[in-house]
Amino acid sequence: MFVQTQGDSILLKSPGGKFVLVDGGGSHYSDPGSKKLLPYLHHRGIRKIDVIINTHPDIDHLQGLEKASKELSVAHIALPYCFKEAEEYEELKGIAARKNIPLIFLKSGQRLSLEKGCELTVLYPEEELYHGNHYNNKSLVLYCQYGAFSFLLTGDVEKEGMQELLQQGNLGTSTVLKVPHHGSKGSLLPEFYRELNPRWAIISAGANNSFGHPHASVLKELQEQGIEVLRTDEDGAIVFQSNGRWVKIKTGAKGL
Repeated sequence: MFVQTQGDSILLKSPGGKFVLVDGGGSHYSDPGSKKLLPYLHHRGIRKIDVIINTHPDIDHLQGLEKASKELSVAHIALPYCFKEAEEYEELKGIAARKNIPLIFLKSGQRLSLEKGCELTVLYPEEELYHGNHYNNKSLVLYCQYGAFSFLLTGDVEKEGMQELLQQGNLGTSTVLKVPHHGSKGSLLPEFYRELNPRWAIISAGANNSFGHPHASVLKELQEQGIEVLRTDEDGAIVFQSNGRWVKIKTGAKGL
């Protein structure tokens, strides 16, 4: 489930009913966590999240997770190891401390087992603290395979991070790709998409956003490679359902 917010928010439900929330949307000018994310979760009757994961501490990925952590029962919070000292995490760490929620710090090679046959693998980045102020290229990149169905979540990595992923040589292919950085011009790297060869590419971006996401050059490249594109700004919430063999897609719910 790719929830329609400003930024990224992705809800995963395992076959056995465990929930993972990857990013939560956010904005300096509005509160999509309260206006979009929480209403959607309440609408679904979801009151407990097994793991909350933030890919990197930019507001459009982090703010909604702070709201969700306050309002819901959360079993674990997972953050990138490379950003473990980032001051942007002080609010989330404070919530975790008050509610006794264990913190997990993720790096490449780690696996989060949701249940037998369904786990998230961290592909990137390495275990090395980052002290700069441009977080995108150190975003967590997560891969999950369930039977013949797979997806890759890329946070906001741009060309530098995408090239590092290619050089590692362990990308493989993916049924569904969450296009890096909301389809910005910085995510235009044709060989990355050719390597993954996804059937569907999802672009998560707020409607009428001021950043110009997604960029026309990225849309053109995906189209030329024969990849079907779905966009939260046009399609609303996007739901993929699979039993490991077939895939069903539902779009809509723009008001949630």
